[in-house]
Formats: sequence, C-alpha cells, structure tokens
Amino acid sequence: MPPTIDPLQLAQFMILPGAAELVEAFSSLPPGDIRDSVVSHAQVLARAAGWSPPIPFAMEPTGRAPSLPGPKRLLSPYAEGLTSQSQEGQIIERLMRGEADHVVADDLGVPLGAIVRLKRKAAREGGLEFPGGDAKSAKQAKADQGKKGRKLNLGKMPVPDPPYWWEDPNSPVWKNGRLLPAFSETGEGTMAALGPLDYRNWRVMNDAAARHGQTLRQYIAQRLEILRRVEAGEVPTAVALDLRISPYVIYALLTKVGRGRMTTLEEGARAAKSTAEPPQAVPQPKPAPAAPRKAPAGNPSAADPRTLSLRKRAAEMWGFASLESYEQMRQQVIDLRLSGKARLDIVRELDMPLAFVKSVVQTYRKRGGAGFPVAYAKRKVA
Repeated sequence: MPPTIDPLQLAQFMILPGAAELVEAFSSLPPGDIRDSVVSHAQVLARAAGWSPPIPFAMEPTGRAPSLPGPKRLLSPYAEGLTSQSQEGQIIERLMRGEADHVVADDLGVPLGAIVRLKRKAAREGGLEFPGGDAKSAKQAKADQGKKGRKLNLGKMPVPDPPYWWEDPNSPVWKNGRLLPAFSETGEGTMAALGPLDYRNWRVMNDAAARHGQTLRQYIAQRLEILRRVEAGEVPTAVALDLRISPYVIYALLTKVGRGRMTTLEEGARAAKSTAEPPQAVPQPKPAPAAPRKAPAGNPSAADPRTLSLRKRAAEMWGFASLESYEQMRQQVIDLRLSGKARLDIVRELDMPLAFVKSVVQTYRKRGGAGFPVAYAKRKVA
C-alpha cells in the first residue's frame, strides 16, 4: 500500500521556494522507471543534506485557529451632528430623521421595547410625528379602535338572493359552516335573517340549537314553523305555550325577519298616509267584562310636558302607533286585573307581552292604586 500524504506536510511543501516548478516537472515525467529514479535521487540527496523540516504550522494546543477581530462598526449616518446631550434625546433625533427602531436599538444596545415606548411617549406627550408613523401590532390597533368607538373596516359579503342555503336539505353547509363567508351582512328585516349567512352566526346558531337539545336542522325548521303559524293567524303567545318556548323568542324572531309589531304598524301608517286616510291604530282589544272596581282613567293630554314625553317614548318602545292607543291598552290591562284575571290570562286575551302587563301592574301599584284581587292563571289542559 503506497504511503499517504499528510495534509499538513503537503501544505508546508506548497509554500517552499521552487515547489511549483518541482511539481510541474515531476508531473511531466511519464510513469515508470524514470519517475522512480527521480524519487530515489531526491531521497538520497535529502539524507545527504541532513536537514530536517520545521514543525508544520505552529498550532494552538486546542487545535483551533486563532480568532480574528471582526470588522469595525461604522458610525450610522443618522448619528452625525446630534444636538442633544442625553441618550433619550439622541434616540428621538435619530428616529425623527427616519432611522428604523430596530436599527437604533441594535446600534446602541438598547432593547427594542424601550425604543418603541420612548417613541410613543414622545408622540403622545410632545406631539411629535415620526416618519412612517408609529407601527403598532394588529392587537393594539384593534384595541385602540375599540376605545375610540370605531368599528374595524372588515369586508362584509352582501346578502345573497333567495333561495337561501337552508332551503336545500342537501346543502353541505349543514355540516361545514366554513363554506360560508367569514363576515356577511345581517339581512335583518328580511327572510334572509331566518338563518345564518356567515360562519360566525352559523356557529352561534349551532350553540343555541345545542342548548335546546336540537340540531341545526331542527332549530331552523322550528323557526320556519313559528313564522308559518303566526302568519296563519295564531297568537304568538299561544304558539309559545304550544312549543314550550319563551314568547320573547317569538317576538324577537318576528322583529328580525320584519314581521314585528313595530314594523307592521309603520307599514300600515305609510299605507294610510299614501291613500290620504287617517292612520289606523293598533286593533283595539275586546271590551273587558264589567268589573266591580275601575281604575280612574288618566288623560294623557293633561299631563305635564316631561311626563307626556316619557309616555310617548314608552309607547314607541312597546310598538304603539299613538299615545292614545298605548293609554287605552294600559287601561284595559288594569281593568282586567281589577276584575280578577291573572296576568297570564290577560296576556292570552290581549295578545301582549308578559313584560308589558307586569310593567303596567307594577306602575299602578306604585302610584297607590286599589289593591288587585288574588287570581290564578288557568292551566292549559293537553
């Protein structure tokens, strides 16, 4: 096996004088006796000279190459001619000249957070405007917009034209709400508000269905059934009792799809105005049977301006077209309660929310009205 060449000895040989000529001449010889003769003559001459080569490359004991100093850091052009004596002032000067925050932090060896805080403090207290503005994180920008009462400028998809996806029983959206857009218009006041139009509302409606022990298909089918029965003429409170849900759920659904009491009254008022006929008020309830006790009827026009304004606001909140119809409905509630009927019976008879009946009764008691007789609601027998 021919001897191997030590890389260190080879490196030392390559820097000796005449090494290039010797290698070039030796490589020009053909393999064979001539090349072997040259090697033999070189070995004889080396032994006759008695010269020993030096220790190759005086290395460190660890075997590592000596570390070289890095390049000298150049002075930033933004740091020339600074007038401030303090470090904070010099940082502000460099930032005002347009130098990036992280470059200043790296040059001075200061944490980047300290640079950002100093920059924001100077902008807030000193009114300074830095080139490029103060870059904030998305989370901080969202928090600031929330504090100012502004909404994020998120692109919302418009309400699609019917038919809607929940009208198709084979729609893949039933199982995968990610197929809907992330943000969409609500579509309130139309039938588009009956089901979810984006993924956020799809997830909320799924959670609501789970709280009622239903699937999303069953939940939307129940909402369609409520609309069908109300449009067929059934009283919302009766539908609520039959389906064992709160009447407020039905009233909220009717308002959401544009079938609420207030919307119906506004449409009736516009139609009456267009035909030059007097506006139609809320249909008056059936006259209550004669009661042994009557509450004194108040005249709303005789009240002071502040009380009159509050009553008008209450009439609008409960969806009445006029203050007179609102006062008449309150009088009917008090008369029926004085006649001995329970609040739930009054709700069924007048088709009014239970909250309205409770409010009228409590207000009457606070004003020192006559005491109401004890009454129990009639239970519905299945």
